[in-house]
Amino acid sequence: MALPQFWFSFWSLFTGQLLYFDLCFTMFNALFTTLPILALAMNDDAGSSDTTLERRRAGHYLYRLGSDDTRFTAGTFAGWVLLGIWQSGVVFAVAFLSLDSVLPASGHTTGMWVQGTAAYTYLILTCSLQIAVITNRWNTKAVAAIAISLFSYAVFIAILCSTGFSGAFFELWVQSDAYGIIQILAAAPAFWFGCLLAPVMAVGPYWSWQWGRRALWPDLAYLIALRERDEARAEELSRSAAAK
Repeated sequence: MALPQFWFSFWSLFTGQLLYFDLCFTMFNALFTTLPILALAMNDDAGSSDTTLERRRAGHYLYRLGSDDTRFTAGTFAGWVLLGIWQSGVVFAVAFLSLDSVLPASGHTTGMWVQGTAAYTYLILTCSLQIAVITNRWNTKAVAAIAISLFSYAVFIAILCSTGFSGAFFELWVQSDAYGIIQILAAAPAFWFGCLLAPVMAVGPYWSWQWGRRALWPDLAYLIALRERDEARAEELSRSAAAK
């Protein structure tokens, strides 16, 4: 969230102008990205809780990945940092380059608040897609967490950009500069195209690396997940055949 603001400082000639509305900074971690991360941390696992000896041995191996710092290395950390820099650049570039020449029905230019709101939207979508890509086990909780986060953001931005009140009390929650932005973005095809382009471009390098690594150098955790998925499918098919 911070790096797009850094790139925007070059655009604004280091004037200190903010890219997002004040309330957007607060709500980002408080609501829009918290649930998917919690669902990933609590429910995502490479293996099941099977009690066979083979699964126990595999479970011991999976637990040692964390205690031995096998996954958390300097190279892994540097890779995530570089990925964050790339994703922030994509979010900023797509928002400010694709919407720079968009004219609403009023004939006025869009302005930085329109582009900043678009960048914030692309950022939320990118974070949700990134969580989806690294999720190993999809269940109701994982789907619900991402769906609730996206729905809560849609409701939040609709209220923020559709409330024209101003004054000492209302400025605690809404800003008059936000009024009408959602209507401008909704009528711009470039914005909707950016909703697809920015997340795919941002997460694409990680997905490509992950796919290539699993295809060429799969680790034991991934092989366990594949085997259990195949076993679950075979069991489901056998149940269906028995029912018929």
